[in-house]
Amino acid sequence: MSPARLTRLAGVATSLTLLAGGLSLAPAQAAGPAAGTPAVSSTEDRARTKPLRIKSPGVSCECGGAGYLWGWYVVGMRFTGVKKGHTYRAFIKGGAEATATQSYGTAIFSRADHDFEYGETYKFVVKEYKRKKLVRTSKAKKYTIPTPVAHPDMARLETIEADGKDYLVAGRTYSVAYEGEWQDGIQFAKGVDRYLNEDGGFGWYEEEGYPLPWVEHAPDAALTLAPTEEHLGQQWNIYVVGSVPAPKDVPRKGIEAGDPVRGSEWGHHWFVSIISEEEAAQLEQ
Repeated sequence: MSPARLTRLAGVATSLTLLAGGLSLAPAQAAGPAAGTPAVSSTEDRARTKPLRIKSPGVSCECGGAGYLWGWYVVGMRFTGVKKGHTYRAFIKGGAEATATQSYGTAIFSRADHDFEYGETYKFVVKEYKRKKLVRTSKAKKYTIPTPVAHPDMARLETIEADGKDYLVAGRTYSVAYEGEWQDGIQFAKGVDRYLNEDGGFGWYEEEGYPLPWVEHAPDAALTLAPTEEHLGQQWNIYVVGSVPAPKDVPRKGIEAGDPVRGSEWGHHWFVSIISEEEAAQLEQ
C-alpha cells in the first residue's frame, strides 16, 4: 500500500511564470529623455517621480512544461515608481529576508527559501538604491498567505512497490482510498494528466483525443483506474487535486469562473509504471 502526498516542487520543466493576481515579469524601467530634450532640475525631476509602491502581491506557480500545474511555489509582487539607473530589493518587514538586487519592477520570494505559514499575514517593503546607497523605501504592503482546502491526511493507491518505484498491473482495477475528509463544496481535477511510452513518446491531457482518463471541475474525489494491455510499458502521472472554484470571471487577472482559486489547491500524486501479470509475479515474489 503506497501513501502519497504531492510535493509542491513536482514539475516537468521550470520557467518563471507569474500566474496569480495579474503579475507580470515585463521590466518596468523608466524611459530616458529623448534626444534634444532640455535638462530638468533635480526639483522638477523629484516632482515627476512616481511613488515607489507595491502592487498585486500574490502566490504563484513557478513552473512550466506539459501537465496539470497547480499549487504555488513563490510569493510574487510588482511595484511601480521604478527609475532608470536605480536598483531594488524587496524585504519581508521585520526580518532580514530579501530578494536579490535587480533593476525592474517585480520581486519574488521563493517558498523553498522562506518559512511562509498558511493564514499568516506578512508585510513587504521595497527599497531603492543608487550605487548601493538607500534612496527610497516604499510603504509596507500586507499580504495574507492563502489556506488550502481541508483535505484527507492520506490517500492510498494499491500499487506494487519495488526498487523505489510504483507499479500498476494491466488487467487490474484500482481505486484511490482516503484517510480523512475533503472540505465540502470544492471541485476536483483528477486522473492521468500525462504519460510516457517506452519509445519516449509523450501525451498530456490538453491534447485532442487524449486517450487516458482525466477530468476537471468534478464534484467528488473518487478515482478508479483500469490499465489494459495496450498501456503496457507506459508511465502514468496521476493526480487528485481539490480546490475552491473561482465564483466569477475576472478578465483583468485572466481568471474565469470555475478556475481554481490560487493557493486553495491541495492534492495527492503518484507516478507509476504499467506492467504485465508476469512482471508483477516476479516483483511480488
